[in-house]
Amino acid sequence: MTITVVLVDDHEVIREGMRRALEREVDIDVIGEAATLGAADALLAHVLPTVFVVDIRLPDGNGLDFIRRARAHSSELGLVVLTMYPGDEPLLGALEAGRNGCRGPARGCCARNLFCRRSRPGRAAATGSPTHDPVTA
Repeated sequence: MTITVVLVDDHEVIREGMRRALEREVDIDVIGEAATLGAADALLAHVLPTVFVVDIRLPDGNGLDFIRRARAHSSELGLVVLTMYPGDEPLLGALEAGRNGCRGPARGCCARNLFCRRSRPGRAAATGSPTHDPVTA
């Protein structure tokens, strides 16, 4: 099964790094990118990936709002939230919004770890299974 991914982050260098890392996985295709909630909403209307990877803080709003809309759009959609902010509040908000996986701040954290076979957030989200990254637990 090929996992299709859309990356939503306002930092181009982050999206580029995630895309390049994920492209090294033979069963993952990055099929879209968005820097704003507006662009993410447009992609949601026209593209249905296996997984959306969404930053919590975006220039035009909160990524959790997008997670809620995406979950209402499709209960099958995998949703992984990225945050560089420590603490439980962003993670609890992501859980309430309907995300499958969450990746928080960590040393040695990289985009490829979202989907590598030893780490679960991205791959679990692709199958609809909820997971909480051990780094953020």
